[in-house]
Amino acid sequence: MNKQYLKPFFIRLIPLFCVCSMLLIDNFSVRFFGFSQSFITNALGFIFCFAVFRITAFNSILLFLLGILTDIILVFPLGFSSLIFCFVFFVAQFNRRYLQQAPFGRQWLVFSLTGTAVYLFGMLFLKVSLGSIPHPFYLTGEYIGLLLLYPFIAAFCGWLNKKMGQWI
Repeated sequence: MNKQYLKPFFIRLIPLFCVCSMLLIDNFSVRFFGFSQSFITNALGFIFCFAVFRITAFNSILLFLLGILTDIILVFPLGFSSLIFCFVFFVAQFNRRYLQQAPFGRQWLVFSLTGTAVYLFGMLFLKVSLGSIPHPFYLTGEYIGLLLLYPFIAAFCGWLNKKMGQWI
């Protein structure tokens, strides 16, 4: 088989690899340090960035399946992570034209509002479905950490998009 045909296929897998590696790193780092697992993950930043700036990186079916796999691994109610991933994806897609030309402060604001909605929905959903939630300070710390980490995630995604454009 010709390498010319394989190269675009593997380049399209890079965003999926980034999201999957963030999910694995979050899962194993949380288990390694002994904290309880939560639904706030750094993969949300990657999903948001790639949905805005790399239109063909994800689709809703792929994120749904990735969320189902995440729920199975993390022992969450089935469909919980899928709903969160697809919500972040659809918010980014809905605001894509606006966010591509907006300054970074507005992109960060839209991501933080999306993250706030995910945080509040996740707390409510876990309270209703499981009867309890992880420690609120732990989840709030993860949420604030994700918001503060977003500029670095966006910079990495921008750099990766430039490299992926050169590789094609």
